[in-house]
Amino acid sequence: MQNNLSRLIRRLDQQIAQAANPVQGGCLMAQRAIALTRHGQTSEARDQLTTLHQLAFQTPHPSIGAWLHLAEGLMSYFTDFSGAGRERIQRALAIARSAGLREVEALSHAWLSHLAYARHDLPALIEHARLAQALAGPDQHAARSRLAMVLALAHHHSGQSERAAP
Repeated sequence: MQNNLSRLIRRLDQQIAQAANPVQGGCLMAQRAIALTRHGQTSEARDQLTTLHQLAFQTPHPSIGAWLHLAEGLMSYFTDFSGAGRERIQRALAIARSAGLREVEALSHAWLSHLAYARHDLPALIEHARLAQALAGPDQHAARSRLAMVLALAHHHSGQSERAAP
């Protein structure tokens, strides 16, 4: 797992260095913070988010705001595994929806589906899953893989393990 994270971080670092503008770089920095958070490297992720907050203050843009809220929401979720991050992710979703940021919108729906699963909120899980699936393009691997995991877990825990495999 560490090797996969290292490859992802190296790729994001390279993309950040080659970013055409501060907005693109900021969005990639948020994705980097999300990857670090998911793998338990919260101190480095917090540092990345601090830098991103400074950028968001200097260069306000809906893309940076949406990615920042999503990263903060996931940081909150992975820090204490509570539903506290849900509000931040919902803010990310609202910004993404209003600014037409389909990638963040799809990923936010996928994570909200995950959080609904953790709360045993089947109607919310289904609604967010439908929207994530409708919005995620074929190259949006983060949203599609999160959605696949959530749906597989839901099928497995509902006694329909044979439906979880696909």
